[in-house]
Amino acid sequence: GLMLAQAQRCFYEKGVRDALSPKLLSKIAAQVGKFYAEVHGALSTSPIKEHVDRTWAEVVGWNLNMFAGLAQFHAAAEHAANFEYGKQVARLVIALDHTKEAVRLSKKAEPRLKAVYEEAFSKVSNSHEQASRDNSMVYMEPVPSSAALPPVVGTAIVKPIEFGAAQEASSPTHFDDPFVHLVPAAVQKELAEYAKVAQERVQALHIQLESTVETGQQRLLSLDLPHALQAVEADGPSSVAEIPQVLIDEIERVHTSGGQQALRTSLKQLDQLHATSQQRIGKLKALLKEMDELDVAMLSEYGAKWKLVASSSAATAQVVDELKIAETRVAEASSANDSVLGTFTEKQASMNVLELPLDELQHRVPSGGGRCAIKDHESTRILRDALDELQRLQQSREALVGRFIEIQSVSRHLTINKGSCKVGITICDSSGGIGVEVDGLAPNGLAEKAGILVGDKLVSINGKLCLNHKQAVKLIDASASRMEFVLQTAPYEQELVSALVHRGDTTAQSIIAEQYRKFDQMEADATTFTTEHERMLVTVAEANEAFTAATINQNEVAVGEKQRYFKELNQAVAAYRHLSDQMNEGTSFFTDALLKLDELLDKANDLTAAAKIERQDFMNQLAAERSVQRQDTIAIPLPPPREAAVASPAPLEPQNEQWSGRVKQLMDMGFSREQAAGALEHSAGDVEAALTTLLVGPEVRSRAGSNADVGLPVAPALVRKSLSRQGTMNRFELPTALPPKVQSLVELGFTKELAAAALQQHDGSLDQAAAALLSGAQPSTPTAGPDAPAAPPHATALSTAPSQPAVAHATTATPSALTSYPAEMSELLGMGFEATVAAQALSRCDGQVHAAVQLLLDAPEGSLVLPPPPTPPPAASVEPQVLPGIPMAMPMGAARVSSPIATAVPSVSCGSPARAATAQVRRLVDMGFGVDQAQRALERSAGNQQEAVALLLSESSATNTTNSPAGAPLSNGISYAVPPVVPPPGTPLYVPPPPPYSN
Repeated sequence: GLMLAQAQRCFYEKGVRDALSPKLLSKIAAQVGKFYAEVHGALSTSPIKEHVDRTWAEVVGWNLNMFAGLAQFHAAAEHAANFEYGKQVARLVIALDHTKEAVRLSKKAEPRLKAVYEEAFSKVSNSHEQASRDNSMVYMEPVPSSAALPPVVGTAIVKPIEFGAAQEASSPTHFDDPFVHLVPAAVQKELAEYAKVAQERVQALHIQLESTVETGQQRLLSLDLPHALQAVEADGPSSVAEIPQVLIDEIERVHTSGGQQALRTSLKQLDQLHATSQQRIGKLKALLKEMDELDVAMLSEYGAKWKLVASSSAATAQVVDELKIAETRVAEASSANDSVLGTFTEKQASMNVLELPLDELQHRVPSGGGRCAIKDHESTRILRDALDELQRLQQSREALVGRFIEIQSVSRHLTINKGSCKVGITICDSSGGIGVEVDGLAPNGLAEKAGILVGDKLVSINGKLCLNHKQAVKLIDASASRMEFVLQTAPYEQELVSALVHRGDTTAQSIIAEQYRKFDQMEADATTFTTEHERMLVTVAEANEAFTAATINQNEVAVGEKQRYFKELNQAVAAYRHLSDQMNEGTSFFTDALLKLDELLDKANDLTAAAKIERQDFMNQLAAERSVQRQDTIAIPLPPPREAAVASPAPLEPQNEQWSGRVKQLMDMGFSREQAAGALEHSAGDVEAALTTLLVGPEVRSRAGSNADVGLPVAPALVRKSLSRQGTMNRFELPTALPPKVQSLVELGFTKELAAAALQQHDGSLDQAAAALLSGAQPSTPTAGPDAPAAPPHATALSTAPSQPAVAHATTATPSALTSYPAEMSELLGMGFEATVAAQALSRCDGQVHAAVQLLLDAPEGSLVLPPPPTPPPAASVEPQVLPGIPMAMPMGAARVSSPIATAVPSVSCGSPARAATAQVRRLVDMGFGVDQAQRALERSAGNQQEAVALLLSESSATNTTNSPAGAPLSNGISYAVPPVVPPPGTPLYVPPPPPYSN
């Protein structure tokens, strides 16, 4: 259960770094708390309670409270995204209680651990304080009790996996800790460094002992030993018994190994391994070069932006450094291969004698001519005793190295009765140090039943060190029925792991230094071995002098021939053994080198793939930013461009007071603080752009899935993530619906832009905003605050025109209709008519529902023009044109996606190369003329506004007197719709006086 809780917690922490949705984070955190609750219950009851230190239950209890609070904290953020601000505060109250309890319980914990709970409490406390203040000052929603809130249901990301069948009780590994290597990453790094140094020190001691023995063998050969003694001891006629048994064993070992042909095969294998290593090095260099070129290209093109998101180059630099070391060692090994080849060529002729069968070698032993008297001489016995003692010392070196390995690491001894069965084990060369690794086990084989595990390191077999794969296989095959194995199960003891994990104020260096002291005794033992070996060599040399003097009176011819023959055999065996050891060492080195190069190759491939993914994500992020900058949203007109002389304000910092004021403006409209701040950050502090982004969120969500099918512009991303300056991931998600206050006003028939602006103007008061809209008052557009730049000149002229104020264009309802005919209004609203046009129709028809319905059905959608004006000839194409400050009357049921200060008004593209100035068109529109009429009249009058007005009035008069059809062409051939009447001041656009219904 504890491992499940820890694993689930890892997913939670990753989700926080990746800025997952609050809904998912709350479920993951709730499940972490549930896992901890189960563990806490188990640790607090018998029998576990009596066998586990109570601090385990205490720490689990701290985590239980912290994650119970974090689950409520993220659930509160979900409420805020859904405009449920009262529930948000209620959730944060629960979260505050849980995290506060975690801090209280952990007050005696060490500072680093205590800081975790204090950080969670601080985060929840700050959020609770802010949410409570926002709700009391802005949203004013009732806060429900904690009992009224549904519980947060957790979601398990991890699951337990059952272990296989339990090992047999007789297995030595039955009580092994399966989590012995599961430690914090920092401790694992320290342990790996210790294991590496310890292995190197043991390896150095082994090399020291081997070098001592090899030097002794060379000195014996210089004294013509042991072949001189062997020649004397081989008495009688030439027979099988005349060759010393020690020499027979060495010759048989050569024959079993394959002789010179095996050496030639090993030489070819070394060449192949070297070539393969060079290929790996080439691939690594190519990958590293590709990574470097990619990084240089991205830095040169994007500079600091790419440097901010690109992964640290430390991992790549580590691969480069390790590759340099490996390349140097491979080059040294290549030189060693050349040296081995030269030695083989030099010694090949002397080793030819070993190609003969053993019987032939025995037959070639020279005859001594009878019993040799010197064989029983005292000097011969002394020399033989000295050589035997030296040999026993030399053989003890392997046991000494084995003891070093047992002290260095965790080892265990196993005994297998082989009999006639196979051991059932597969081994391979180790990645470093002495021994071979267990690579596989035969099911139900002797090795598996004995408790050998895959991954164990086989150090020795029957007291013989396993130096490489080939030699270990020979030891297994040559063993009798009983085999003794020494296995290394871990590179360090569990006491060292515990000491590093629970070190407190003690440094890791001091703990590891204490472990290194046990190597002092090993080094002292190795020095003692070297000293004793040197002493015995002196004793052998002195005994050999007496032996040589005693042989002078013997038959020199017979003894000399035997001596030379045995010397030839000993030198051949020694040369073969030396070459074989060198080739095995080279094979082992290249095997390790290839494993290391493959590991580096995997790292480089991972780093290259990660760099490409980072580059793709970075390019996608840039594309998304450019898309947002172009306002590539669904049917959302861009805000009017500011005059060139007006400079755009610099983006504000989130902690700036002006920034807080802008956030407050959006919150007054009903949006949460997180939504307001996220939209402002995305819009570089522009309130209008932020509001547009928030208002189109629900529509973008509903239509984003079908954009590709209908060819609509690309919608903005529903979720945007960005890195903060502190390196954390920020998340901004478009709202799923309109805030309740805005939605309430929209349901009355007002556009969401007008509704949001009215709420902002009246500090979020729904009643005041509704009253203002219903009274016909035009709400001012949200601004960026007192620091906002001045409005463009044409916008000022438009809003201050004395002839006629900016009107709502049939988007506001007549107050008298709402107060005088409430029942009739309800009836029309129930039929599906919009409140604005329904109110106007009732006012026009003096409250008569039937007449109002007839009027609404006869009128074009969204207007009350009776009869509808004739359709102008299709001589011009209609395209959207943005006019600030003139909201457009939307047809009933049409999607309202216009900007709060900009609406698409149709303009007509004509063949004339010059178009009338936009400001002049606006002035004529303010007088009540249509946009098409104003544009054509200005074109007709060459931009003279007075002449255009006179033309419009004269044409209107002529139309009324002559009943000429609307849309009659002017003298220049440009057709435009002439107004049937001159609209009186104050009459809403598109709503001329009603024509008579009778006569």
